[in-house]
Amino acid sequence: MDRLFHAVFYLHGVRSHLTSPDEDMAEPNQESGQGRLGSSITLEELFAFIQWMAKAEAALEKADPLPDPPPLAPGTVARWIALIGKLKEESRQMETRHLALEATLREHTRQMGPLVSNLCENLATLYDSMGESEKAKVVRMRAAALNVF
Repeated sequence: MDRLFHAVFYLHGVRSHLTSPDEDMAEPNQESGQGRLGSSITLEELFAFIQWMAKAEAALEKADPLPDPPPLAPGTVARWIALIGKLKEESRQMETRHLALEATLREHTRQMGPLVSNLCENLATLYDSMGESEKAKVVRMRAAALNVF
């Protein structure tokens, strides 16, 4: 729950940097009778966000999809939820790309073994044909140390 409050205040802080200080320090909304935090967050919205965030946190820990957002009017809290959804999707896409890159790296590494082996053998053969048997022996020893042959 502690992380939840940090997330709320972080998201509100991000919003604060995007608005003027006067806008964030607006008076409570007296006309609607609802308490307000800042210029566009009602306590009802905040509680809806907290409840949604608790479900979202559990879903994130299990790598499940995020729960449906609560029915909120467009505003700060709805943008927070949309931002969290976007970050989750970007994280999923990055994980997919990461796995694809790891698979590509494994495949390239697998393909390099025979290529390096062939290169070392050709280099040793070249040294042998030039009468440089000591150099050929060194190349073969280094290749064997690398488990190339």
